[in-house]
Amino acid sequence: MPTWFKEECLGSTNIFLREKIRAGEVSTAVVWAREQTDGRGRLGRSWLSPKGGLFLSLSFKVTEVSNASFFSAVVGIVTAELLREKYGVNVSLKWPNDLVVVDERGEERKLGGILAEYIADAPRGPHVLVGLGMNVNVSVSLTEGDASLTPTALCEHREGSVDLDLLVTLLAERVLEGWALLADGNRSTSSWLLRWKELSCTLGRRVQIQMHKNNLTGVARDLSPDLALLLEDDYGHIHEVHTGDCVHLRGVQTDS
Repeated sequence: MPTWFKEECLGSTNIFLREKIRAGEVSTAVVWAREQTDGRGRLGRSWLSPKGGLFLSLSFKVTEVSNASFFSAVVGIVTAELLREKYGVNVSLKWPNDLVVVDERGEERKLGGILAEYIADAPRGPHVLVGLGMNVNVSVSLTEGDASLTPTALCEHREGSVDLDLLVTLLAERVLEGWALLADGNRSTSSWLLRWKELSCTLGRRVQIQMHKNNLTGVARDLSPDLALLLEDDYGHIHEVHTGDCVHLRGVQTDS
């Protein structure tokens, strides 16, 4: 059974849970805060985390480093599928870690993001830690420095507010169930890869990958078996991209 923490306010759910793991106090755990004062996104970017949003971190002990990235993918897949199924909101996955909704004008808007880390030095062994931040009942930017997408909230795409307690419970249950299947081999990484592709709004698009030293522009053709983006540049060369900010280029889409 997971250890649960439900807090009114934390600096960061990821930092809170990371400290618990490194102290050997928890292994499989769920942390939910109604508000964060020091939320962070990719590359340490500030992430506004007011009340009305969903701020959730989950951890799990792992034995295979090779599939650790799939634990993050499972969070995105489960979240998108649950929001489609229960709330009727057509949520898609934008590589590498964003939850996206298309508004009534056909514009892609950012609903939330996922941040994962691998903790190798925990007393109980290596762990994955995945944080999920999402606008739910509040219309305010979850700022992560992504100027390519305007933020949105779940409440803007359905009637009425969302029961956050119920949503957190359902998400945590489904994520931990998926992680358990992934860990014991009952659900292969290939099946999760297929589900990610089915939910993707990146594959088949012309994109720009912004990296530390240079940018790559081309068509997002596929994902590799370890979730790297396979990008075909304008010269027909395929690049295997493992990290970077992905910008969907406006007005250009192609068949995958």
